[in-house]
Amino acid sequence: MVDVFHHLEFPGTALDEFHRVLQPGGKVLMLEPHVSALGALVYGLFHPEGLKFAHRIQWSAPADRVLDQPDYYTSQGNATSIFLGRDHRAELRRWSDIQVTRLSALSYLATGGYTKPQLLFDDGLHVLQRAERWFDPIPALFATRMLVVLTK
Repeated sequence: MVDVFHHLEFPGTALDEFHRVLQPGGKVLMLEPHVSALGALVYGLFHPEGLKFAHRIQWSAPADRVLDQPDYYTSQGNATSIFLGRDHRAELRRWSDIQVTRLSALSYLATGGYTKPQLLFDDGLHVLQRAERWFDPIPALFATRMLVVLTK
């Protein structure tokens, strides 16, 4: 999934379903926004979807909730909170392995992402990709994306 998880209003319900349909050893891969110092700045000030980093995540859908036509939901901070925070560790124990790689992804930001105009001239992209090697080892400051791999 690329930029899907932060649109799931009830992430626990989705993770339960992923776990149910995967064979043992199967994997879920997701690329999501990461809320670091730079990520908070970028997603908080320049992205039209809500950051909502400090909101309470409703883990599971209510039993009477019909999910075939969900309301629009977004929370750029959900993946950071769930996979790097402490509040949901118990709910994630059923996965045999969870790997999280935080990436500065400055070159992705400079492309304008999926919908914005490119912010950088073409030759500048190589400069940013080199700079990412310096920024990736300091994810608390510079990570703007995260790759999450869940193994059943």
